[in-house]
Amino acid sequence: MRAVRLLFPIFVLFVLFACAGQRSHERALQNVREIINEYPDSALRLLDSMEIYSDDFSESTRMHWLMLQLSAQNKCYIEFHSDSLQKLIVDYFDNHGTSNERMTAYYLLGRAYNDMGEAPMALRCYQDAVECADTMATDCDFYTLCSVYGQIAKIFNAQHLPEEAIDSWGHYSHFALRDHDTFSFIKGKELQIPSYYHLNDTANCFRLTEECHRLYTVYGYPEEAASVYPTAIILLLQDGQWQRAHQMMQEYEENSGLFDNEGNISAGKERYYYCKGLYFMGILEVDSAEYFFRKLYGFHRNRNYDAYKGLHTVYHERRNIDSIMKYSTLCELALDSIQMDDQSDAMIATHSLYNYSRQEKIANLKALETEQTKWRMKLVISFILFLAVLFFFLFYQRYKRLRLSKEKELGQMNTDYLTAVSKYEQIIQELRVLESNKEQAIQRKQEEVSKLLGQIDGYKKKFEELPDHDKEAAIMGCDIVHSFQEKATGKREIQLPTDGDWQRFMGMYAKSLPTFYERILMNDDLTNLEKQICMLCRLNFSNGQISVLLCKSTQSVTNTKTKVNIKLFGQKSASSLKKNLMRM
Repeated sequence: MRAVRLLFPIFVLFVLFACAGQRSHERALQNVREIINEYPDSALRLLDSMEIYSDDFSESTRMHWLMLQLSAQNKCYIEFHSDSLQKLIVDYFDNHGTSNERMTAYYLLGRAYNDMGEAPMALRCYQDAVECADTMATDCDFYTLCSVYGQIAKIFNAQHLPEEAIDSWGHYSHFALRDHDTFSFIKGKELQIPSYYHLNDTANCFRLTEECHRLYTVYGYPEEAASVYPTAIILLLQDGQWQRAHQMMQEYEENSGLFDNEGNISAGKERYYYCKGLYFMGILEVDSAEYFFRKLYGFHRNRNYDAYKGLHTVYHERRNIDSIMKYSTLCELALDSIQMDDQSDAMIATHSLYNYSRQEKIANLKALETEQTKWRMKLVISFILFLAVLFFFLFYQRYKRLRLSKEKELGQMNTDYLTAVSKYEQIIQELRVLESNKEQAIQRKQEEVSKLLGQIDGYKKKFEELPDHDKEAAIMGCDIVHSFQEKATGKREIQLPTDGDWQRFMGMYAKSLPTFYERILMNDDLTNLEKQICMLCRLNFSNGQISVLLCKSTQSVTNTKTKVNIKLFGQKSASSLKKNLMRM
């Protein structure tokens, strides 16, 4: 026994230290959440430093730490080579997570599949992530939802599905605006332009180009505003609108920040030299055109096809037959090479789709077996639930009958009490009139007063001895309460409460709930409407019934409840007003 007494304080201290450790880990994870979007590298270092404590994590802390670590790695462009950890957090947060956490888990699994070259499986995960998002919630993670739609759009772009890509970029832009991210909102619109170009929809290309240029300018992004022009430039050059194209090219080169002092464009955007060559060909400056076409050499994104095509045009203009033949052959070879690459990409995509379909078939077979087992279990559970519901229904019906009978009895008692109080007040008034000369009448009235006081005291004593729920039932059984309940049905043949009805209603409160009457109905800080709503709310009238009795909308009733709750109890909520009033 003595050993147990010695060990107990040690055990308590151990539990307290463990709880303190868990709280410190949670605080560290919260700090990571606050910086992960803007400083993912710093967040990743902090998360990695916590790994030495990971054996002491609770399951919840471990899973949140793991998800944040994968999110930080993704934001730092660290490539995923396995999906095992992502599947682990999906399984956990599917059962224990919020809508935001489930969305993030599926998004990270999709990113893993994307890095592993499994585009169809990645797309499915992204779609699952979208389905998890609760866009009506005030705390919805629109930042991650934008990222999901951005990845979906990139897959559709890679699969040459421009219409689907446009739709995804549209969602990206929409949710960026809901996240108050103006830059991403405009970027989502800008990224739709290439897809419209592939659809030969020049009208939307120009419309979005002008809209994005205007928005970037208004919100203070001059370089981005100038950078939206390349697609519009190529369309204008193809249409022979040299002057308008030249204006856009000038702004692009001077304000986009993509060119060095020698006029060389940033790496990856060298195809713009082809536009320059087309422009100089259009204004018949063939030597300048040749210069820019030759600058395209060595940028093998299209096997020099644009360079060969441009030089073929140059030598066609100069009528140089040998060079025309040379660059025709080179164009053909480059085009064949591009087509072979496209076929190879298509075969890889098809193989990926086949693997995905085969795995999905296996998963469906396992799901069918699991579903059959679940069906048997559901049948047994349903039968048990049926018996439980039947028993509960019979028990509730019996309880309801007894409750209604008692409520009627208590209501009658409270009605008799209120009648006695009203008669007492009436006699007191009569006594005041007769008190000077009519001693005999006064004596008779005093006897009646004494008798009524005895009745009132008896009713008060009975009422005060009742349990709280019976007192409530007595109040609910009053005639005036029943009258208001009937008027709250909103039927046309029933008139709404008059001023006299409201006075009787307040009188019932003054006599049955004096504390409520003093603190609420005599409170000068409340308006008449707010007092009426408090009276109705205290007696469990719904928002719909209150709106009928007061000829107000349900939203107006809710707003007034919130104001009253703030005034009386300092709580910014409509739902807790009734509970607060019941405590009086």
